[in-house]
Amino acid sequence: MARKALTRVVIVGAGPVGLLTALMLGRCGVEVDVLEAALEIDARPRGAAYGPPAVSVLRRAGVIDKVLAAGMQANGMCWRQLGGSYITGIEGPNDPSATDRTVILPVHLLAGILNDEAKVLNNVNIHWGHKFISLNQDESKVTIQAESNGDMKSFHADFAVGCDGARSSVRKALFNDSFPGHTWDIQLVATNIRYDGFEKHGWSDVQWIIHPDHWALACRLDKKGLWRVAYDCLQGIHEGKAGLKILDIYDEKRREIYHNLIDPMSSSNLKRVIQDGSTALEKDPILQYISFASKEPAEAANLFHMQDALTADLTRFYDLS
Repeated sequence: MARKALTRVVIVGAGPVGLLTALMLGRCGVEVDVLEAALEIDARPRGAAYGPPAVSVLRRAGVIDKVLAAGMQANGMCWRQLGGSYITGIEGPNDPSATDRTVILPVHLLAGILNDEAKVLNNVNIHWGHKFISLNQDESKVTIQAESNGDMKSFHADFAVGCDGARSSVRKALFNDSFPGHTWDIQLVATNIRYDGFEKHGWSDVQWIIHPDHWALACRLDKKGLWRVAYDCLQGIHEGKAGLKILDIYDEKRREIYHNLIDPMSSSNLKRVIQDGSTALEKDPILQYISFASKEPAEAANLFHMQDALTADLTRFYDLS
């Protein structure tokens, strides 16, 4: 029996992930509604760096040239003690073929680019000021209730995609408070400043300040002295190349990557910057490896390619689902 193409997808959240998903699905011919509680893109300081796996997706979406024009490629990173003393670091690959290098661009500017690209598609509708309230589903569709200016509105779709962040209302509607994991009792305050002193003193584009109490991140945000101190599955279903089972495969693969790589790596990165900077290099094997790789181009290339493990090509499961 022929597989039915998607009619409509509702995406909750108009951040970069939601807008990127809307753009890529919209270009496949899927009708998309994006629901966002805010009235406009959130310009508060948040994320700013996108590693090679993310850059690869931005390239597929056809927006990488605009992203690079607005942002910059990171040429290196280092780790320093509180007073600025250099511990170790590594420069970005000099290989011209390394196209998907880490890109730096404040997240609200990235969202603006994606919003501009998505909103010109006739089959993509972005609804600002629409707060997600609830959802329910049957065998044929999902219905989402959203509130706008005191009025309740219903949106019907084949699928709903929750892209509404760490405090996701969609996840809470599905799983209540069953969110396994660990919350760090640490607060990170992100501020944007203009200062030319970092460059004058030879600081890298990205540096981590290691200290038990006063740890920090200083990241260049543009070329003018601004610094920060602080889809495949649905496309396959729509095109008749995959069945609903691919969503279970997606769930399995992404959870596997999160539990085996993302969670332990991000936790280790945090622990790394809250130790004693004066002894960090002699005690931390990762910093030792970075120091070694900084002198060996082949090892440096391997280090940067380690991030490739965060990706999962779901198209290879099309015929199995």
